[in-house]
Amino acid sequence: MPDALRIEGDARLAATLRHAADEIAEPDSAERAASARVAATARAGAPRRTGALAGSIRAQPSEGGADVIAAASYAGYVEYGVPSRHIPARPFMAAAAQDALPAVTGIYALDVRRAIATVKGA
Repeated sequence: MPDALRIEGDARLAATLRHAADEIAEPDSAERAASARVAATARAGAPRRTGALAGSIRAQPSEGGADVIAAASYAGYVEYGVPSRHIPARPFMAAAAQDALPAVTGIYALDVRRAIATVKGA
């Protein structure tokens, strides 16, 4: 009869897998970095007259993620326009989200790779 099978490092593997899963499930640093990237892209692409609109754009943490907001009271009018007043839309926030997508994807991919790199066996 063959000898009993012995597995070494299974406890460490299980513990580091749980840790990596927790890190991936709670990507706080990736969310902050991604929202900061979108905010910077939005500031750079915001229409400028006085600079107040661009200056009002910021990333802020929120429950379950992070938001990018333009706090200027007229930001929505610039983004979406006002057809009844013949004011065309000049979408800077949606454009920023689209333009920053490759960088944001890279930020999350790096975060997942870092979490996976912490998985250890024996």
